Amino acid sequence: MMNSVLFVLRQSPYGSSKAREILDMVFASAVFDRDITLLFTGPGLFCVTADQSPQGTANVSKNFASLPIYGVDKLFAVEEDLLQYELSTDQLALDLEAIPQAQLSAFYQQFDQVMVI
Repeated sequence: MMNSVLFVLRQSPYGSSKAREILDMVFASAVFDRDITLLFTGPGLFCVTADQSPQGTANVSKNFASLPIYGVDKLFAVEEDLLQYELSTDQLALDLEAIPQAQLSAFYQQFDQVMVI
């Protein structure tokens, strides 16, 4: 039976290495044939914001754009966070499904493991 893992990314992609670390964990988990889902929340949404032009560092949204190559295509964002940061799903580099904050508890229950970074 395949293990299901939810990675919750709530850290900004810039200012720390946490976004890159979770991406490495996702890729490693995908290699071991795990059922991977990602949830972007809060500043973590900026990991997948299109048209980034960071100064002095690489654009991480391009790294996250490679997720489908690894079979990681279940991607979600917290609906209220999209509104708070005035983002629409059209402004994101990946196709994410918005999920309301009120449904997160039930959403988390669907997974064997939940990794929050």
